[in-house]
Amino acid sequence: MARELNEKQELFCKYYVSKDFFGSGVESYAAAYGLDLTNQKEYNTAKTQASKHLTNPNILSRINEELDAAGLNDNFVDKQLLFAITQNADLSSKVRAIQEYNKLKQRIIEKLETKNNNKIIVEYVSAASQSPNDTENKTNYSSS
Repeated sequence: MARELNEKQELFCKYYVSKDFFGSGVESYAAAYGLDLTNQKEYNTAKTQASKHLTNPNILSRINEELDAAGLNDNFVDKQLLFAITQNADLSSKVRAIQEYNKLKQRIIEKLETKNNNKIIVEYVSAASQSPNDTENKTNYSSS
């Protein structure tokens, strides 16, 4: 069972997803805990503590709840991706959206190149693979 957050942690979560501080842990922490970011010591405290807050599973869970309540959820993102794919005004955005869709559907193959002992190793990794060792095709090219 998740531990309940205290009042300031709740405030931090609300500020973190707000329009004023969206995604800024330092500013969200300073606002929630009443710190002055022009004071270097308080800024450093906010920076350190915001980082700790953003690795706390209970706080992250609460932030996700807040984002979901605000409408930023899988359904919303899927609709935005669909819009980007079906629009024709910005073709570079369309191509990136199609690439992202193919990654999500695990239909894309990643190309990984590494250098080892004057050889270039090219590995084609299916997006469904978990590691470069699970390659569909592996080709070595000698470097001159």
